[in-house]
Amino acid sequence: MKKSLKITLIVLSVLLGIILIDTIQAKIFDNSPLLKIRDNLDGGSIDYIDKGLFVNHYHCNNNEKVTTWKGEKFACSEKENIKENVDLSCLESQLGGYIISEKIEAKEEKLSNLIEYDINTVEYSNIMKSELGIYVILKTNDDKVIKELDDYFEEKYVGYKSIIKDDYKIYVYNNANDFNLEKDLVSCFVD
Repeated sequence: MKKSLKITLIVLSVLLGIILIDTIQAKIFDNSPLLKIRDNLDGGSIDYIDKGLFVNHYHCNNNEKVTTWKGEKFACSEKENIKENVDLSCLESQLGGYIISEKIEAKEEKLSNLIEYDINTVEYSNIMKSELGIYVILKTNDDKVIKELDDYFEEKYVGYKSIIKDDYKIYVYNNANDFNLEKDLVSCFVD
């Protein structure tokens, strides 16, 4: 066998071995693969995904960490909170109606694109933005984060409306300003 072919086969075998060992360690120990591309998803329940060649490592906002095979579906587990008095799916649906139309869709936005904050201080955030406006649902006990977001809305969206329910702070702005948060969202607040 030619020397160059031997060297090529040895190099390929070593690379394949490294990839195989990396994949096995990630799966067995539920770790992130060493050879990866990180996809930050600051909005929603998943903080980031480390994408390896054969596995994905999910890091959820609730600090749950799971490694799955490529193509396997995964969703972060929701915290069960019996005292929760806010129906999030109802809120998202109602608030989405303020900023979408037949021709205009809303897109998910990351909180980190709006303000600087410590990720450990925000328990939940959902932000949708369109040409018509923006809404933010935020759950935090950190007054600094709320102050930052208040300042952001004061600067960018004059005439925005906000409401607080439990630990959730809700901000909404649309060009028409034709809504009453307290009345419109009452069905989403469970007592």
